[in-house]
Amino acid sequence: MNKSHFPILLYILMILAMATWGLSWTNAKVLSDYGPSSVVAFWRFFFSSIAMIPVLWLTGNDFRVTRQGMKYIFPGAVF
Repeated sequence: MNKSHFPILLYILMILAMATWGLSWTNAKVLSDYGPSSVVAFWRFFFSSIAMIPVLWLTGNDFRVTRQGMKYIFPGAVF
């Protein structure tokens, strides 16, 4: 990719991310009418986890959690 096209691509990706984030709020409002919030939250996290699989595969990361990472995960789960 040409260096001059990189900032344009970055701006397009940032706008796409902001639009997706903004639409998720309105989607959550609509979906809250159709089911309990715990069920909607489950499906939200389920689909976001599935969507992260290609990202992990492309970056070469795996699903394993290290002991170092556990000290951040447990307090995050509690609070």
